[in-house]
Amino acid sequence: MDKEVDRMNVKNKKAKQDDSEIDDYPNCKKKKLAIEKMTEELIKMRRMLEVERKARHKASLNSTDAKEKCLDMGTTLFKIAQVLHEANEHLRSIEAYIEAAINLSSNEPNMPNIIRID
Repeated sequence: MDKEVDRMNVKNKKAKQDDSEIDDYPNCKKKKLAIEKMTEELIKMRRMLEVERKARHKASLNSTDAKEKCLDMGTTLFKIAQVLHEANEHLRSIEAYIEAAINLSSNEPNMPNIIRID
């Protein structure tokens, strides 16, 4: 493990030397600053893209949930409509029986049932 640490230290020293050489040349320093600025902007853009991706994913999940709830509501409403239709048919048949009973009772004379033997 010490060998790995030594290698990392050597690499860091070389990188610092390379940076110091760049500092000696003004054009290289400007390029380095431009690269750093572009890198920062790239990191910001990546973060923004990640946030947008997460927002789209969340919106997609929400729309899927809403679609499922709408389908469930539609199914429930359809079942309610079927039950109401059946209840309406039962009410109509009951009304028909009541109307027939009323017609039957109004057509009969109001005479008591007396048996006459002649």
